[in-house]
Amino acid sequence: MISRIRFPNKGMGSPLSAAELQAFLGLAGGANESFGFLGMPRDANTTTTSAITSWAVYDSLCISGGSLVLLLAAELASLSSVRGVLRQHGGRELYATAVIYNLVNFFIIGPITYAFATTFLCTSERKTLLSSVSTGIGLLLVHALGYYLAHFAMHTKSLYWAHRFHHRFNTHIVPMAANAVTFSEYVIAYMLPFIVGCLLFNPDVPALFGTASVISFNNILIHTPGLDELSRRIVPWWGVSTYDHTEHHRRLTTNYAAPTINIDKILAAIVGSRSEKAGKFS
Repeated sequence: MISRIRFPNKGMGSPLSAAELQAFLGLAGGANESFGFLGMPRDANTTTTSAITSWAVYDSLCISGGSLVLLLAAELASLSSVRGVLRQHGGRELYATAVIYNLVNFFIIGPITYAFATTFLCTSERKTLLSSVSTGIGLLLVHALGYYLAHFAMHTKSLYWAHRFHHRFNTHIVPMAANAVTFSEYVIAYMLPFIVGCLLFNPDVPALFGTASVISFNNILIHTPGLDELSRRIVPWWGVSTYDHTEHHRRLTTNYAAPTINIDKILAAIVGSRSEKAGKFS
């Protein structure tokens, strides 16, 4: 456990040995280390809930930190759109509020949800690579469907209040808008599908970490206006492209899927296929 890692003879600035560094990172293979890569417990019987939660928070902050770096890079690449937001009436206040929402969602709500899922819903057993990847794909599908249903519902009159702020970024769409959503929207549309997916698939920690990273990074990319045309060429039909999501912000009544799997097009393909079959027998 974390509490077992001690370096009593190390002063400030003293270098760690390779063995000590391995122990600190949880990579050493000794019997006393309870954690491996990405905080996955080696021995569930000797791992305390508080230790698991500590590693879960660390993992989630890695995701948030990586997302923040990508966000800042995307914002720098979208300066013309950022300037457009700042120049519109009330734009500075809008942008400042978006920054606050991003920080709260990235570093408070996200880590709390991730820590809960890792501590109580993820398996402590080691899975094979194939099993872990399969579970991750299942999580991705559940999240895509959950987000789609929540997003569609929030475009009704009774629930649009929870989604209205996000759609203040319609004329000028910026990467900062990706996580500029209210507490209600972030919990219901972004976090709850993770909880449901974990309940259904009981993933290991690497599967949850990988899925959360893909979703977080892709959410930023589909709000990056400079990727519109490139995304149309390289994103497969079943994926959500920046162009698809830009159209949603412009029109509000189409392309509800985000940020990974295009549920709109999959449903359209299923309905179209059934219509063709019905036509053959009519």
